[in-house]
Amino acid sequence: MLNASYAFLVENLYNKMKVMLSEYRAFDPKVVNTEKGKALLEELKKIHNKLAFISLTDDKQLLTITGEQGSGKTTLVNRLYELESGYLPENDSRGEQLPVLITEKEGLTEPVCYVVKLEERGHKFEMVKEPIGKADFFETALEPSGEIWLELYVPFKFLKSENKSIILLPGFEKDKGHISQQLLDHILYMSLSSLVVFSKDTFARESSANMIRKVKRVFKDVEPIYVLSFGDVNQDENEGIKQQVIAEFDVDPKQVIVTGDPRDYQEPWIEQLIESINQFGYVTEEIDEKKKEVLLGITDEISDAMMELTERLDQYEIGALTKSLLKDSTERKLLKQFQTLYVKHIDDVKKEIIKSLSNRCDPARNSFDAYVSQNINLKNNIKKFFVSSDLEESIKFEAKIEEAWKDASTQSPSEEMAVVLTHCMEGLEQSVEQSAEREKTLQRGEQARIESRQSDHLPVNVDAKGELSQTVQDSLDKINRFFAANSSNELVTLGEPELKSLVLIGSMLGRQSFVSSEIIEAAAQFDPNRAGILEVNREKLEQLVDKSKNELESMQNKLDLTSSKTKMILSAIPVILGVDVAIDGDFDLLTGATAALAQVGIAITPGALLSVIGIGLVGVKAVEIIHRQALLNNERKIQMANAGRKIIQDLPELQAEAFCNVLKGIFGKMEERIREQHEWKRSAMGYDQDLMKLQYQANSILKSNKQLIKEVMKHDRRFAY
Repeated sequence: MLNASYAFLVENLYNKMKVMLSEYRAFDPKVVNTEKGKALLEELKKIHNKLAFISLTDDKQLLTITGEQGSGKTTLVNRLYELESGYLPENDSRGEQLPVLITEKEGLTEPVCYVVKLEERGHKFEMVKEPIGKADFFETALEPSGEIWLELYVPFKFLKSENKSIILLPGFEKDKGHISQQLLDHILYMSLSSLVVFSKDTFARESSANMIRKVKRVFKDVEPIYVLSFGDVNQDENEGIKQQVIAEFDVDPKQVIVTGDPRDYQEPWIEQLIESINQFGYVTEEIDEKKKEVLLGITDEISDAMMELTERLDQYEIGALTKSLLKDSTERKLLKQFQTLYVKHIDDVKKEIIKSLSNRCDPARNSFDAYVSQNINLKNNIKKFFVSSDLEESIKFEAKIEEAWKDASTQSPSEEMAVVLTHCMEGLEQSVEQSAEREKTLQRGEQARIESRQSDHLPVNVDAKGELSQTVQDSLDKINRFFAANSSNELVTLGEPELKSLVLIGSMLGRQSFVSSEIIEAAAQFDPNRAGILEVNREKLEQLVDKSKNELESMQNKLDLTSSKTKMILSAIPVILGVDVAIDGDFDLLTGATAALAQVGIAITPGALLSVIGIGLVGVKAVEIIHRQALLNNERKIQMANAGRKIIQDLPELQAEAFCNVLKGIFGKMEERIREQHEWKRSAMGYDQDLMKLQYQANSILKSNKQLIKEVMKHDRRFAY
């Protein structure tokens, strides 16, 4: 698992790279279908696949199983989970060619198979995870044709958690370009620890010893577990080989486990293996450094790919007719100005939320400490990778932290964050008024230097009834004209008042969405095409929507969520974001969710709202943050009592960061829409719209890539400043 700041940036890059793949693949064949063009496409796919793996498995703790071909890796997995033949290929030569994630899932009685792949559908690339049959799973593992990895869900047995996975990796090969090797090192470095499997035959090879040394170098302080397979064959030799591994690689005797067929080998090797993993498998600074190296390696690959793409696009543009047209730099200036405004606003919001929530830390910690003093298990318990009775204790542990955090003030954390954001928005409203008045003054011929001296003292013209002033209304009207889908080739110019109004609109949408997040979550489960599922969950969803409506009503007076000013500002959302306004759904629950959103001024469908904000609001909840931090602490085997105190101390910044990531998503969508409007208008004047899309996307990826580099270097002890 990555820390929250890394995870958000990686997910952001992954989503942008997915769009880039589609746009590049659909570009002019004279660029894409050349030898260099095809090579670049393949490189973009490899980068995408690495980002996809990190992003899509980031909620899991990973334990890898590595070794050379024929060493017994698959046999070990089959024996651990008593898998019948036909799921995983057992070969002395070449076995699995793709990584296989093995995850225990509650309620299963037999394994379920999935494949994850990148597919081109209607000129767009999409990541697909779909169920496949046992036979297809077996064949895909042996002979993949474009798939990225496989997943096997098995019944609860050892891990007792869906947040943990064992990864069966393909064997190490000399040919590093082979498909089986593409994600091997990448996954190995991102995992918690590793089981290195070898047999009597493979241990004698020099290549096997080199492989073991390599894995030992990767993990350094966190020693891998060395597993001698097929110990049931010539059992007299087992102890000699075990002692040879201990001596040659200087490892603890408990790190070397001899396994075998339970029918012929009576040693309790499964219990020994679990004990060894629980003792030696944990994250230290060395593992964190390896994860940072992986991320920095990917950023290097992204930088190289985007530089090559930019050069090819520049060459293409030189030969295009559009080059003879007058170049319009308004778009870039506008986007840069908008970015500057919303980044400053987000920074201000984050600081104020952290400041407000920090007041909860002391009472929450005192409440948690009182609970710890009554529960001796929390004082001594170290969470393990393999769990049994620990699972129930972990659930209680997380619930207690959530309770202590919630009860630390008379206001709920959600109310507190919404109030803080409201105060920040009030200051933003005043700034919009000042900019509008300043622009109006300039239009009357006033000297700019006089206006500049007096800008901080301009009157704020806000109607006492909560209506917008005429200057702000004029600003909103101009915004609506800018985003309107009409046939005019004239592009309305957005000034500072309009850009600040856009920041206000995005911030208000974030606030309204936050306080109605329960309804949005419930609405996400509504799908008229899946009536059967809807009926099964109807009672639960009805309760959730009713609860959410009551919470909204209780917050209306505190935040004035339904004021005419709020509704007037939010009325611009559909045209700005290019989404549908709210309509009645076929199901009464969907209608109820839409009506509840309308209560807070959001007149768009829940589905349209989700397309803008995604599921980011879920990550703002204290319960989600606490669970994630508990898992991260589990990787480090921090004593649970100390882990709880650390989580409470970190919650203000973590919640503020999570909410600001939602705002970043909203503003990113607005930025994209500004760019789209420029493309649409300029294409009517002869500009190459497809070229502009790729250029913008490449610049956007480079910007996100630099943010990830900066974040990694900021936390890296080698680069800290």
